[in-house]
Amino acid sequence: MPEDLSDTDEARDWERLRDAADAGARTALIDRYTPLARKIAAGLYARRPDDDMPFEDYFQYGVVGLIESVDRYRPDSRASFETYATYRIRGAILNGMERTTERRDQYRHQRRLQRERLESLAEGLDERARTKLFEEMVDVTVEVALSHMLADTGMIRDPVATQEDPAYVAREVSELEQRLHAALERLPEREQLVLREHYFKQTRFESLTAVLGVTKGRVSQLHKRALQRLRETLAERQNFDGYL
Repeated sequence: MPEDLSDTDEARDWERLRDAADAGARTALIDRYTPLARKIAAGLYARRPDDDMPFEDYFQYGVVGLIESVDRYRPDSRASFETYATYRIRGAILNGMERTTERRDQYRHQRRLQRERLESLAEGLDERARTKLFEEMVDVTVEVALSHMLADTGMIRDPVATQEDPAYVAREVSELEQRLHAALERLPEREQLVLREHYFKQTRFESLTAVLGVTKGRVSQLHKRALQRLRETLAERQNFDGYL
């Protein structure tokens, strides 16, 4: 039990919290057991698998678990609050670690995909060609359209459904989506496959080598060529300039 806390004081706080939903009693109980959350956080931090997550994050997740414990604990239960809270605090920290690790892995995966895309676009260019910012910006615009407007769906949405359903995105974006759909359908089969797999399913170029039976360099070339074709097709269409 935390120091300077008598059984009588704690029992009184639980009674006030249970009978009157007393905010002061709730705060007092959280404050008194915060050292327990810190202790559990320190124990898990000492056995951490890596240094990517600072101690303060462990502690904050622990405090969340403590607050949930205070709100859900029933004083008439057979388990003491410290036993009950220890279980929940530990669980809250472990869940927080898992979510943080998952977000970090997703971020790293996205960075790898982004690096592959940029390398693909820059491949074979001399220094002078790399300075052609406008051309590069058009390519990046197509990528952004693919990644952010379509990738979250897991597939290209049916253009007819997009027109009929008013809940979809704004008309201008819907029109661009339809144009992308049509432009993708016109690509050669392999180029279409590269874009669908890479943007909609987050498949890395390295993994596509086995699917296509070609080298990673060849996948990169297919990716670059497909984006160029999309750029040329979309740049010809009216109103696409508004997205550049």
